[in-house]
Amino acid sequence: MFAKVFASLWQGSMVGRSDMQLVFIYMLANCDAKGVFDQTPEVVAALTGIPIERVEVAIKQLESPDPRSRTATDDGRRLVLLDDHRDWGWRIVNYAEYRNSRDEEARREQVRESTRRWRDKKDDATVVFTVNNSEPEMFTVNIGEHSVNIGEHSVNTVSHGEPKQKQKQKQKQIESEPAGSTLFAELETVVATCQDPATATRLVKYLRDTGTTHAGCILAVVNHWLANRHKIDKPLAYYDRNGPARSAIVMQHNMAIAEQRQERMKRMRA
Repeated sequence: MFAKVFASLWQGSMVGRSDMQLVFIYMLANCDAKGVFDQTPEVVAALTGIPIERVEVAIKQLESPDPRSRTATDDGRRLVLLDDHRDWGWRIVNYAEYRNSRDEEARREQVRESTRRWRDKKDDATVVFTVNNSEPEMFTVNIGEHSVNIGEHSVNTVSHGEPKQKQKQKQKQIESEPAGSTLFAELETVVATCQDPATATRLVKYLRDTGTTHAGCILAVVNHWLANRHKIDKPLAYYDRNGPARSAIVMQHNMAIAEQRQERMKRMRA
């Protein structure tokens, strides 16, 4: 097993407590997928090199309430005994938080890598990007010499002098392929790498079936669910198309896109 150690371990209420830090890191690296650490203090002492007396003191500190802890669960305790009838074997209270933070960083790296691979496959092309019949904006993107549908938007590339017959052949091939974009690549990666891909897949299908078809809007809703899934028992009901949660997320996403578009147009006109 392994654990990602965060800098906050040395910056919170455990600052300066080296025994607590080392014992806690050892437990994080040797617990199971649910945060259960089922070893005795003697094993911890033998493998960390800390005397047993100091290990027991550190464990007592980790079991004690800590009002200054960043995690309010169990009054700030880091460890909770598994059974009352024995004095060893613990559950790491905030293990899920550590694990989710690790997985979120891994997900972001996978999204970056997926986007990088997608861009590497495309050639530079000058395109006209028309959004909801607004003023066309000229810019360069790495999508090759063909049309790509991005959500509700259409991107049409400019020909670079190839024979018309060859362009038609390319167009026929492209029409039979699914549309690709960084948004779609990121959405697919998020769904595939999250803690509950089955529920995420159902949520994406439900959003599409009930009118939210733009990849960016779907991605915004899915990311909101992933960040709050411990509070949301029934995501399909929570993100009902007539509910305030979904409307607020989509509105916030659309406002952010509109602001980005306005900034881009200002820079182009400057």
